[in-house]
Amino acid sequence: FADDLVNKGGMIDVLRRLVVEAKADIGRFLEAYKIESLEDLPVARFAEAVGKLERKRAQIASAQDQQQETSDA
Repeated sequence: FADDLVNKGGMIDVLRRLVVEAKADIGRFLEAYKIESLEDLPVARFAEAVGKLERKRAQIASAQDQQQETSDA
């Protein structure tokens, strides 16, 4: 089963980076995917996880942009 997990190649690095950039609660993320560590995420769920983290990251960027516009006004 280890070959079916994201612990190989660059996938785990992508996940780690996105978790940080999205300011994701790692505990909630792991719980949502019913895994004990990022390395335990099945490859089949990688695209789903990346999509969710990218949306969260975009929401943070949008909120920061709005906050910057408000402070500039």
